[in-house]
Amino acid sequence: MEVELKCTYCNNFYCNPVLLPCFHSLCYACALNLQEKFNNDPITTLTRNKYSKNNTNLISSMSPQSSLSSASSANIDNLSMTDLGSSIISDLDKLSVFSEADSGVMLNTTNQNIYSSSAAISSTTTSRPNSYMSQYSPTLSPSLPPSLPLPTCPLYSTYLPCPSCNRMIYMDETGVDSLTKNTCLENIVERYLDAKKMSIKCQMCPNQQEKDAQVMCEQCEIYYCDECRESLHPMRGPLQKHNLIQAKLGRECLKRKNRAKESMCSDHSNELVNFYCLLCKCNCCNLCVTESVHINHQIMPLNQYCKSQKAELSQVLQSLSEKAKTSSEYLTKLKTLPDLIEENSSQIKTVLINEIDEMIRLLEIKKSELVDYLEMEKSIKQNQIKDQCHTMSNKIQKTTGLLQFCVETLKEQDASSFLQISEHMIERVSQIDTKFTSGDFEIKSFDSLDFDFKLNSDTILKEIKKLNYKQLRVPSTPCFIAEECINKNQNESVIILSWNQKTIQNTQGYILEIDDGTSQGEFKEVYRGNDTMCQINGLISNCVYNARVRAFNPAGLSEYSHVMSIPSTPTLWFTFNPKTSHSDILFSNNFNSVTCKSSEDRVVLGSVGFSKGVHYWEVSIDRYDNQPDPAFGIARYDCSKDHMLGKDSKSWCMYIDSKRSWFMHNGKHFSRVDSGIQQGCVVGVLLDLNNRTMTFYVNDELHSEIAFKNLPNGVYYPAFSLNRNVQITLSSGLEPPPCFSSDSFSD
Repeated sequence: MEVELKCTYCNNFYCNPVLLPCFHSLCYACALNLQEKFNNDPITTLTRNKYSKNNTNLISSMSPQSSLSSASSANIDNLSMTDLGSSIISDLDKLSVFSEADSGVMLNTTNQNIYSSSAAISSTTTSRPNSYMSQYSPTLSPSLPPSLPLPTCPLYSTYLPCPSCNRMIYMDETGVDSLTKNTCLENIVERYLDAKKMSIKCQMCPNQQEKDAQVMCEQCEIYYCDECRESLHPMRGPLQKHNLIQAKLGRECLKRKNRAKESMCSDHSNELVNFYCLLCKCNCCNLCVTESVHINHQIMPLNQYCKSQKAELSQVLQSLSEKAKTSSEYLTKLKTLPDLIEENSSQIKTVLINEIDEMIRLLEIKKSELVDYLEMEKSIKQNQIKDQCHTMSNKIQKTTGLLQFCVETLKEQDASSFLQISEHMIERVSQIDTKFTSGDFEIKSFDSLDFDFKLNSDTILKEIKKLNYKQLRVPSTPCFIAEECINKNQNESVIILSWNQKTIQNTQGYILEIDDGTSQGEFKEVYRGNDTMCQINGLISNCVYNARVRAFNPAGLSEYSHVMSIPSTPTLWFTFNPKTSHSDILFSNNFNSVTCKSSEDRVVLGSVGFSKGVHYWEVSIDRYDNQPDPAFGIARYDCSKDHMLGKDSKSWCMYIDSKRSWFMHNGKHFSRVDSGIQQGCVVGVLLDLNNRTMTFYVNDELHSEIAFKNLPNGVYYPAFSLNRNVQITLSSGLEPPPCFSSDSFSD
């Protein structure tokens, strides 16, 4: 827990700590050392001036760096500017020269009354804050730009950089005295030091040379050794009236002073603090609630809110404590693994040396190579374990320290002191708690502590120069990742399969197999390689495919994975294809509508071809002039495009005018039906390649019986022929009509 109790600036235990708006803490003396002024204003106190002269190098080393910080956090006793009026926010926008957001400005009401009649905008507004935290850490000295008009009332004249997060803390002329004392942290440090019986160190000695403190100044609240007291706090001049007490009495003195200050309201010095404002996140008294800015705010009794915060912190601590316990058990397990690796490697090494000794003259060089190789493998495995041990040790050390610190925090009896850091501690514990995942407790980077080696001595005399280890273990069985196995409609039915393996150390590649989508066909290999994801194209729509995968290496093949069943897309969406259509065809509506600029019939094909499955699409007649006879059907990719569909042996169609229709293939037309079309009609084409038939619908009604049977095997494209008197719009990827049954249309 010591890391939580030491100042990040001086690296000593906190002494009289103050709480910064960023929720980090500093010793009071360290804060004075880091404090700087704007421009050439006089330094706040004489003590501050002396410390600056003695610690120039320390201050310069903590100059702010150019880095952005996250959104500012409200101080425990600070009032967020966004909760006041728009007028005060407008003023603070002019002031917040280092922040892009109003939320970067924080009010501090520790030592200055928030009400100022001279600076008040209205009866309910407040004065300028004593300190606030910038969202930026500028590289230059943070003085106000000359172009910004400075207000006449005193504003921020001092600043200091936080050593932990490099954020800039801006303060008024009172400087560090405007910051809140972190009494909860101070009490925890005191209890810890008492338990350890550790002496108090001088706060002014150089780092690594601290001496035991002998006295403490009641006014400066700083511990001195005899040497530093003589040089930095001589009992003359303005310091002559300061009262020096023994160092061991300093803690009680500081505790009494802090309790006296914090038990009284900062705005009403004669009133005790007994409420907590949930909106402003600060302590308040009876007068604050009834007469001040906290009117109509959500108020809770101080002790009650303290109890609820302790309960919340205890709850998150319980979860973190369980994970820390699991981490400790896991670390213990990790520490035993190197011994097991050593034992296994020793056994292999003994067998190896005994066999090679029998062929000492021929195998001496090879023996040395194999031993070195084994030692290297052992070292790799041990280094992997050591790396995990080191990582887990660091995480547990930080977590344990925070746990101990939080437990000590819960022992704090003073509600005000506890509430200063309760929200911050809850946030810290929650953040660390979420960082623990189940994956932290798995042995990573390798799948076995054994060595998969055995000397192959059967043909040693002939293969002496090729002697080496051979792998004995086949890869582990891969498994599909169900949530990543999906189907897509990309103008064709596509399935994407993804899989993983518990360990991939011994894996050379994978073999993916898939059936034909009928649940009766045999599995066929469709992929062999190192990738763990494969996209399979050209599948039949509205089918369920079964897939399986296994891994391989020189030792052999793994077992098959479980069978993954995944459906292809139920239907295929397509458009008219300008690349395969006649040049006289005119396209519009994203290639979903076509007409023709010629008076002769021209052919246009769809963008997708079909070889299996059931497919249905419709065409609406947008324009129909002079009683033409457009044709609808299917065709091969290389059919004739310069005359009516159905004229050659590579197209099948129904052509229809305003009164009747015919079916046609290879120039022969048959099966006249006395029913025609007009503008607004819808013609549907049903292609059943499972039974090799094609049927037509007009306005959702069956247009005679099956038009074509026993269609040859192959790939068919939706096809249409029309002239300038017709314009049609395509609707693809539709479900077959309700009256359709594949069995009823079969031969």
